[in-house]
Amino acid sequence: MVMPDKTKIRRLFSLNMSLEEIQRMTDIGIVYIKRVIKDEEKLGNTPKKNKTTSYIWITTQFEGFHNYPAAPAKVDFLKNLHRHLFKIKVYIEVSHNERDIEFILFKRFVEKCIPEVLENSSCESISDHLYREISKIYPNKKIKIEVSEDGENGCEKEY
Repeated sequence: MVMPDKTKIRRLFSLNMSLEEIQRMTDIGIVYIKRVIKDEEKLGNTPKKNKTTSYIWITTQFEGFHNYPAAPAKVDFLKNLHRHLFKIKVYIEVSHNERDIEFILFKRFVEKCIPEVLENSSCESISDHLYREISKIYPNKKIKIEVSEDGENGCEKEY
């Protein structure tokens, strides 16, 4: 279905696109786009404001031993127990700029959440474990967790 130019401009305007981006997507002149936007503003339709989400983050690391029982043949050495220095970075949403969550206290809390026994835990499952523990104390917060093996390979998950 082809959308009328005015409707297309309104939609792009509501997505907070620049005049140049709207022109590129619609092949309409800037003068016409400005007129449509001016009409929309008269009606009280203004671009949506981008909501800023603020996070604090902490890093920590721990020595751990794990294995990967289902490792492919080309890396079958991973089936054996092996050591890594797991590096963790946790981002957590905050609602204001004045120590909504204090860094040092949050880091101490996260360090207490680190599992003592890894067995065949992956970086992804360590991240999930940390999230479950953190969200018990900090419910309804956006959280992002990075877990890597030796700072070399790892995962990043947003919750």
